[in-house]
Amino acid sequence: MKLKITLCIIIMFGFLLSSCRGKEVFQYNQKEYWRVNGNDDSTKMKDNIDVYFDGVDSLLYWRSFYKNGQMRSRVKFDDNSRILKIYEVYDTSGVKVNFGHLRNGTGYIYRWDDKGRLEESGNLVDGKRNGWWRNYPYKGYVLDSTYYDMGKMDGMGDFEFCFY
Repeated sequence: MKLKITLCIIIMFGFLLSSCRGKEVFQYNQKEYWRVNGNDDSTKMKDNIDVYFDGVDSLLYWRSFYKNGQMRSRVKFDDNSRILKIYEVYDTSGVKVNFGHLRNGTGYIYRWDDKGRLEESGNLVDGKRNGWWRNYPYKGYVLDSTYYDMGKMDGMGDFEFCFY
């Protein structure tokens, strides 16, 4: 009798998983808040992550926020932390900024710092850094670049000093 019940449960679980394939089923939500004086400030959200299961993989929908409460970005990741899609990116005053183009984890993207300055840019292939990534720490000028081979850093990077 126990074997029949166990087998029945396994078959039902398999049916449920196969019926979920391609459909996103909500799993859980995780929130993180900015810290003020060593304590979480529940009025100022830092990150809000919704995790879904599509029958095969977990998908993470990540919304990040600036300290002033303005949404910074809304991004979709797979369960291997690869970026699949960028929905929108804003500066601290709520103006949309150019994040490049990304389709199914492949494209060219721009990352901006909290002050709205270009921080880095580069190619993604299947959600992994690939090719030259440029860093712009000084008024938008390239200071250095690092080569990635499908997510793995190759060497220490080349330095191009630009003082204009």
